[in-house]
Amino acid sequence: MQIKKYKKAQKNTYIVQIDNQEYKLYDDIIIKYSLLLKKEISSSELEEIKKENSYLDCYYQAVLYLNRKMRCSKEIKDYLKKKEFSEQDINNTISKLKTQKYLDEKAYINAYIHDTLLFNLDGPKQIRRNLEKLELDSSLITEELNSISKKVWQERCLKLVTKKIKTYRKESKEKIKQKVQQYALTKGYTKEEIGASLENITLKSDLTILKKEYEKLYQKLKLKYQEPELKYQILVRLKRKGYTTSEIESII
Repeated sequence: MQIKKYKKAQKNTYIVQIDNQEYKLYDDIIIKYSLLLKKEISSSELEEIKKENSYLDCYYQAVLYLNRKMRCSKEIKDYLKKKEFSEQDINNTISKLKTQKYLDEKAYINAYIHDTLLFNLDGPKQIRRNLEKLELDSSLITEELNSISKKVWQERCLKLVTKKIKTYRKESKEKIKQKVQQYALTKGYTKEEIGASLENITLKSDLTILKKEYEKLYQKLKLKYQEPELKYQILVRLKRKGYTTSEIESII
């Protein structure tokens, strides 16, 4: 097989024409196989070159991906699979990156946790779930999460709960409490952390909203029930919405 011509391409690659086919090869391969000095190569040698070049391509793509931000092994694997590299090239690339200390699980977990502390209010359980989805070492995740003081998690939970309460202004005190508890649980906080946060906040039902609810029910039920049954039916329905007897009686 004849090497007819070559030309420098982008960065560290050459376009080499062998017979009537062009190949984009890395300069590592060019140097290793002395392609700039040869005029002919065998078909077996070409196959070997293509195989090694594919691995190098896989490796360099991974390095470029890593240069944008810190990644873990799973993220690299998923990225390279989308690029349609072979499993062997991907595994060899991951092994090399680990040897070169480009991939460090402990450092990644530490960075992920501290970025989360800076940019959102996820709790420890949610952070753990996110990291475990990336197939990171569970014991390292536990170690890093335990290095954060309980006071930090409690302060974050209080901030989350305080913020979320504002979105439920039209609800009763009890409904607000229930919804905030459920939301905070999904964000990765414990019942104890949520309970402690709610103890630091005075929840109040909006009596203006309650009065509107009362008037709406009164208009709806007054044709169906007479006093005292009417009052009882309204009371039952408002209690289902989480209002207390004292709150309801205060607006009647």
